[in-house]
Amino acid sequence: MANVQIKDGAEAEKYLKSTGAGSDGDAYIPQHLETNSADIKTAVELLDNAISGSRMLVTEDNSADIKTAVETVASAVSTQMQVDVVGALPTGSNAIGATKDNGPETAGTFTYTTSADMTSVADVGPAPSGGEKSVLLQAVISTDTAMQFTIQMADSPGNERQSWYLPASGSVIFVPRHPVKVGSADKKWQGIASVAGNVAISTVTTSEA
Repeated sequence: MANVQIKDGAEAEKYLKSTGAGSDGDAYIPQHLETNSADIKTAVELLDNAISGSRMLVTEDNSADIKTAVETVASAVSTQMQVDVVGALPTGSNAIGATKDNGPETAGTFTYTTSADMTSVADVGPAPSGGEKSVLLQAVISTDTAMQFTIQMADSPGNERQSWYLPASGSVIFVPRHPVKVGSADKKWQGIASVAGNVAISTVTTSEA
């Protein structure tokens, strides 16, 4: 077995062997069993690296403690450092807590609209299914001109509207946590700008009763 290099309390280099005295003949170097000397050396090196600016010394007084520490950590890793599941999640649910995100909506209709002057209302989404209401799931608006841009329900916007104040060469991405639904059936979403300027609008809409 290879010798294990250590330092004593005076920072003098010593060597440990599996049996007998150290290779330098110092009778005060403790003997170590071959089964644990390598583990102790590894533990000392790890602790030495973890303690910045200091060195963990193996001496006659603390070598047994280090061996005990190594055995304790090894036992903890193998038998104690684990998570006990005390209650399974409800069948068919991965929710933790009171809220759950049902994930992205994938059944919407994508519409892309551009205009150099949308100071008059223009459609930015399709008509919903017959007798249903249009739901705005997402909107991306870009403009080269500072303006207020509004998306609203066709004909009579009422409260079904969203507005943004955009800087020149500005953009906004609107993905509401609670999608916005128009108040009347068979109405489209429309856009209107406060001033003339190039705008590009992408929307994703769907229909609901």
